[in-house]
Amino acid sequence: MEEPEDKDEEKSESGSSLKSLLAGTNKELILLIASFVVMSIVAVLIVFLIAGPKNSDQTAKKNNDRQKQKDEKSDGKEAVFDKIPATFINTSDPDTLRVINVKIDLVLENAKQVASLENSPTLLVGRAEIDDLLLSKFSDKPASELQKPAVKDKLRRELEYEIQKIFAGSESKINIKRVLFRKYIIQ
Repeated sequence: MEEPEDKDEEKSESGSSLKSLLAGTNKELILLIASFVVMSIVAVLIVFLIAGPKNSDQTAKKNNDRQKQKDEKSDGKEAVFDKIPATFINTSDPDTLRVINVKIDLVLENAKQVASLENSPTLLVGRAEIDDLLLSKFSDKPASELQKPAVKDKLRRELEYEIQKIFAGSESKINIKRVLFRKYIIQ
């Protein structure tokens, strides 16, 4: 009868050794996965640090180079001057208070003219004269008239002529090709 006891002991010993082997394997597997995750995170951080955002000076230099290339390419091509702020103007409606919000952009001959106008000391005076011009052109018309496309086109042509006169005396020759209405909202 001793044989069956030996078999039971062998079974219990093999069962406990199998359990201990599996328990050890789980711990090793967990450690292996954890170390893999940590190494992956470290690798990703290294990649981001190496290929991360560039120095702001380098970015600014690249932007300047792109702008110079754009300016060189646009020589002889029209360019837009968009530094004239929007203006709210009361219309001449007698019974109600109506307002028009106008923002204009100037189409110039090329990018050099835009740059020279931006750096020109006459721009401050020119802006004031343009604001006064917009006020005088729009404030004497009722909203119903300003909504007509023909009136809008006529105003655009008048503004082109008058603004050209404003910058005619400037040291840098500014040639206004067109006036664009960026905003033309009647409220």
